[in-house]
Amino acid sequence: NHNLLEQAKSAIRKLGYALTEKGIRKQASPVDRVLAFSQSKSQAVAKILELEYRNLSDGLRACVVTDFERMSATEVRSLKGVLDQESGGALRAFKHVILQDISYYLNPCLVTGSMLLVDNRIVEHFVESSQKYLQDLGYKFELDIVEHANGFCEVTAQSGAWETRLYVGMATAMFELGITKCLIGTRGIFGEGWDSQALNTLIDLTTMTSPVSVKQLRGRSIRINTKDPLGARKVANNWDVVCIAPQLEKGLNDYGRFVRKHEGFFGIADDGQIECGVGHVHPSFSDLTPADIFASSAQFNNEMLERALAREKIYELWKVGESYGDRLVGCVEISNLRKIALTPPFLRYNLNYKDHASQMRASLNGIWFEHLALGTVGSAFCGYMLLNFGMFAFAAFLPLVLSAVLAHKKYDWLFNKLQSDVCQIQGAQASLLAMAQALLSSLQETKFIPTNVSKESLHVSLRSNGSYRVFLDDVEAEQSEYFARSFQELMAPISNQPYLIPKYESFFPGTEPCKRINDLSLINLIRRRFLILIFLTPSRPGIFFPLKTREGKEHMPMEPGARW
Repeated sequence: NHNLLEQAKSAIRKLGYALTEKGIRKQASPVDRVLAFSQSKSQAVAKILELEYRNLSDGLRACVVTDFERMSATEVRSLKGVLDQESGGALRAFKHVILQDISYYLNPCLVTGSMLLVDNRIVEHFVESSQKYLQDLGYKFELDIVEHANGFCEVTAQSGAWETRLYVGMATAMFELGITKCLIGTRGIFGEGWDSQALNTLIDLTTMTSPVSVKQLRGRSIRINTKDPLGARKVANNWDVVCIAPQLEKGLNDYGRFVRKHEGFFGIADDGQIECGVGHVHPSFSDLTPADIFASSAQFNNEMLERALAREKIYELWKVGESYGDRLVGCVEISNLRKIALTPPFLRYNLNYKDHASQMRASLNGIWFEHLALGTVGSAFCGYMLLNFGMFAFAAFLPLVLSAVLAHKKYDWLFNKLQSDVCQIQGAQASLLAMAQALLSSLQETKFIPTNVSKESLHVSLRSNGSYRVFLDDVEAEQSEYFARSFQELMAPISNQPYLIPKYESFFPGTEPCKRINDLSLINLIRRRFLILIFLTPSRPGIFFPLKTREGKEHMPMEPGARW
């Protein structure tokens, strides 16, 4: 049944597969091609160029890179009426940009393997400067101008020396002189091997995702312009343009391609860390689904446009010239935390509850001992001296009374200080740091991390979307990854843990319970075979009963633990 066969071919083609003589083979789906080569990307290019020109003015040097000049006829056949041969190509991007108002200031040029197109507003200046460039290289042939509609001309020459390698170098020289401020071409032209020190804006419209190709393309914009006195502080913006349609099958493929591009690419994140992955573009990209990204696309676009204006801030984040540790470390990102948390004070001092309580009690009692002992010695000495001189003996008690008064004042001051410390409200960042310090101490006790690693190696940074990044520095990659994995377990939801410690509370009749603190602090005390989680609510007393939680065992409370 040939009709049924054609229907099957058409159906699986929409899903990104093709039926061949050797069976079903994977291929790009029509929806994927429509999104990858959408006209919307050319519109986005014009908007990006307008923003960059407002920021850099005549200092802008932009390059737009596509996969091809024109699409092949075989690719267009299956999407006839939706895409044409120019869709997604360099020629379509050039024609769209040159019709925009921004082209008056940028005077874009198209450079491909078969043609060189120039804005007709600068063609005479372009040809004159190019002729001088060729003469300096020893060429004596003349350049010809072929006029086209839509505001551009083609520059060519009737000479065997006129080849791609020659006019690409010539167009690049005109680009660096500022005759044209925007080059549009294919990745075969502006990929590996092409060099322009003046380039400061790269717009990537390609579909390539291989790590080597991605790094090669982005390497075009990191050249420092040695002729520019401000070139030492150069910052280049690399743009990715993504088109998504979640309501369509395969409608999120272009975003997935964007994520794969950044899987092996390092960039500066908003908290000053060099990060591998899509999270350095925006912290929310690490945990949001493509559908969530689409729902907030307008917000993300506005944030990206604002960030493009902060080149000086980005340069400071790179910390150029400062020392750095060339190693890869694991990290954990945490979001949706409560803004206020209470960290038990004994955890901040890396002590258990009893030791910290004893330490505070000893500090308070020590004040009376020190002052009264000193006052007693002073009174005895004064009494001895007064008796020898026949003066009033009761005056000998003045040092003791004075010591008692001073001791009382110092006791009140220390008591208030300790009380403030115990009830100190801390933000999420300080709470996470305290938890990380407790985890580090536990891992050091169990010999998973060297004891010479100090708590100064722990870093907790706040990101622009309100999430926090936690990682351990100054250790080997394996140890850093182990710490990150342990901290992730610490922050994970409680499910089938080996041991839990519930808290039972009772109150006298007629009394109301104290207000519960909004947050519970978790401390991970790592041992080799199980994980203990302690829930801490220092606002009121209670008794802890460890309960086994293994499936199939009776949950019987053990002997009561420590009472607060």
